[in-house]
Amino acid sequence: MTKATEGPYRVNKYGSIGAGERGTAPIIATVEPFYGSDKVHGDHVDNAHLLAASWDMRNALLIVAKGLRTGHIEDQTLVTHDELIPLSKIIKDTLAKAEGKEP
Repeated sequence: MTKATEGPYRVNKYGSIGAGERGTAPIIATVEPFYGSDKVHGDHVDNAHLLAASWDMRNALLIVAKGLRTGHIEDQTLVTHDELIPLSKIIKDTLAKAEGKEP
């Protein structure tokens, strides 16, 4: 399992990403604007929210992966039987990458 700071993560009023109810303890990241040439690239607030959602995305992927292994996943009609194995591998590889491991 990952050694990441347990979530959920939140963007706090200072623009930092933290764990806990108010996103203040502990601070896990601060996202700054990136300036290159003559303009700002991307939106650092959007990036902060994306990073703050990473714990929830990780947990959602764990639930879907377990559902695929056990065959108990909602709305199976949206995914054909032949697509279950490749999707399961994609989820497994994504989780490994999120945990800093090579898939």
